[in-house]
Amino acid sequence: WLTGEVLQVSSFRHFAVVLMLIASIATCFGRDVFSALLFPIFFLLFAVPFGDFLIEPMMDQTADMAVIALQWTGIPVFREARSIQIPTGRWAVVEACAGTRYLIASVMLGTLFSYLFFRSWSRRIGFVIAAIVVPVVANWLRAYLIIMAGHLSQNTIGVGADHVLFGWVFFGAFIFAMFSIGARWREDSPDRPHFNIVSTDKSSSKFGLRFAAVAAALGVAGLPVAAARMVPTGQPLTLTAFAEKAEWPTDVRELWTPDLSGERGRLSVSYRPKNGASISVYRAIYEAQRGQNRMLKFGNRFYPDSENISAKIETRTTEVTLAGRKVPIVEFKMPERVGVRVIRTYYQIGQTDTASPYLAKLHLATCLLSGQGDRSTVVVWSAYALDAGQARTALSEFESAFGDQLARREP
Repeated sequence: WLTGEVLQVSSFRHFAVVLMLIASIATCFGRDVFSALLFPIFFLLFAVPFGDFLIEPMMDQTADMAVIALQWTGIPVFREARSIQIPTGRWAVVEACAGTRYLIASVMLGTLFSYLFFRSWSRRIGFVIAAIVVPVVANWLRAYLIIMAGHLSQNTIGVGADHVLFGWVFFGAFIFAMFSIGARWREDSPDRPHFNIVSTDKSSSKFGLRFAAVAAALGVAGLPVAAARMVPTGQPLTLTAFAEKAEWPTDVRELWTPDLSGERGRLSVSYRPKNGASISVYRAIYEAQRGQNRMLKFGNRFYPDSENISAKIETRTTEVTLAGRKVPIVEFKMPERVGVRVIRTYYQIGQTDTASPYLAKLHLATCLLSGQGDRSTVVVWSAYALDAGQARTALSEFESAFGDQLARREP
């Protein structure tokens, strides 16, 4: 828990609370009781909210498989990111369509079922694997059938409340079928003597004391790091302004900024349209990152939080040359009412550049635990034009002219 608090990682804290409860059982009741209750104790880990990192890839997979199935059926399909257009209407694969809820519920129930009905580890592991694969495939099929139902009924079936109801009924049918098939290979265990807490070995109490001593030592060892981390400076920071260039005149009317918050300082500047594209640049610096003053937090996005917009956004990871060196970036292509905006961004943590928020969090944790502090910067630049090719050309020209300023680090 202390590590999660220091690093401001919610999942660490959530898992740590459950693991502390598990450790308290081992400490208070000893090894014998802990061993006898091993499965129900660790089953508590399913109480931790987890799995957000699966949403994006599962949305992409669902869109991929839905398009493939529609093409096999002979229906014309036009796909733009996660937006699927067919002759009778447009469908969007949003977060609720990813199937992560199906997957997590299936794995939890499958793990419980395998423990209660199987004795051999091969069958238990095999059933848990089936509990992972079945809901994923079922979600692909569900998405395809809903689109087909809407297509064949001229969008009178499979929309609105029918959409949600059909999804849960379909999932329930798949889970029931999976459990029914699994029950046919159940392994009944022979009668075993009940566990008697009075007859436990006295060495179990020594195990509990050793366990508690090690846990206490680890906690005390982390206190200096935590104490240093928990004193935020909270001071506003000033960023170095971009140098002006005659061939790139600024124009505040063209300014665009991402949906980010919690920074200690920021800089935004925009440039007049050049070669049919306008450029906007945004830099934000973060320090003493706690609570809502964090760079990597839920709600910080590089595009508007709208299902209609996010379903049409195309994402790719690539590299660009800034000041003579390769820098990894993530690029978003976001359609607007007229034209398209291409957004490029990356993170600066210490001396490391990365486009991945997960690697950024890892580098941030390394800097914190090594005493280097948590100062980090996010750099965003975008181009708005009539088409993506025009926008990317403008971005390349801008990177050639301002690469040293996009790559620089704040003192």
